[in-house]
Amino acid sequence: MAKIGEGAISSGLGRFFDILVIGILTFVCSLPVITMGAAITAAYDVYIRMALDKDSHVVSTYFRAFGKNFLKATIIHLIVLVAAAFVGASAYIFFFGVLEVSSGMRTVGLVLTIVMALVVAMTFLYVYALQARFENSIVRTIINAFFIALAQFPKTFAMLLANGVCAALCVLLYGLAPLWLIIDFSIIYYFSAKGMVKAFGLYGDKEAAGEEVTEDTAEPQAESKEESTEESQEDTTKESNE
Repeated sequence: MAKIGEGAISSGLGRFFDILVIGILTFVCSLPVITMGAAITAAYDVYIRMALDKDSHVVSTYFRAFGKNFLKATIIHLIVLVAAAFVGASAYIFFFGVLEVSSGMRTVGLVLTIVMALVVAMTFLYVYALQARFENSIVRTIINAFFIALAQFPKTFAMLLANGVCAALCVLLYGLAPLWLIIDFSIIYYFSAKGMVKAFGLYGDKEAAGEEVTEDTAEPQAESKEESTEESQEDTTKESNE
């Protein structure tokens, strides 16, 4: 019993160390801002593998996912930044009364701003994880992220709350902002990834659904990022020839 307990403690400490390492890597790789999308996508790739007990060599897996998803994740991140800037500008205009508008128009503007902020935040929570697990167009990934966020609203709300607390701590205790961001990128993102696994299983991720994935059964759906079978590759070739 003692050996079993020691093994569990050792395994738990190893997992915590891996999560912390990925959180630090994500923080460092996010510093240029433009690379934040790829950094977060890579983190979710590793964390979901951890949740599925398929993690090994987490650092090399992280950088492999970072490079593989860099282009699409960066474009997605730029779209998120533009959307966030638009929401911020709208909030500035209507909350601080920059424009001279009637009270009714201001109320409508405030409500629309809050709705837009929620849409952007909810989509942000899932879009990078989806990019890590599925091969889709950028537009489809963003749309799927929003609708999955709605379908999984209780989990989405908990994730929003946890990330919101970290964001608030970064603002209120800005001297410790790097620490709060590392906690967000590590512990909060890890548990968010665990919560996403079941949802992804409902949308075509066979590993997340608990099915054994082999070379003969690897993800028949085009949007999966797991290796395609020879048959699916032949089908793709046929379609391109047509």
